[in-house]
Amino acid sequence: MSAEDREVLDFIGRAGKSLSAIDQRFPGFDVRRLIRARLVEERRFELAETEAHGPARHEHLLHYVLTERGARASGIDPFELSRD
Repeated sequence: MSAEDREVLDFIGRAGKSLSAIDQRFPGFDVRRLIRARLVEERRFELAETEAHGPARHEHLLHYVLTERGARASGIDPFELSRD
């Protein structure tokens, strides 16, 4: 794991981060590498259901969160992940 990988894992932390937040802090970083390494996973959070001018749509927020393996690599107790 590179130093930049570790920095990104630390940045994602317990709460998780959106792709735009990661992109803003680490331009051009390939989060998919961390997903393939099973250090990070995608989580979709449903925000709302809207019906503006057409059929109902579900609005989602996509966050990247640490897996247990990612937490360990970042020095976070994996059991602490569910507390936030």
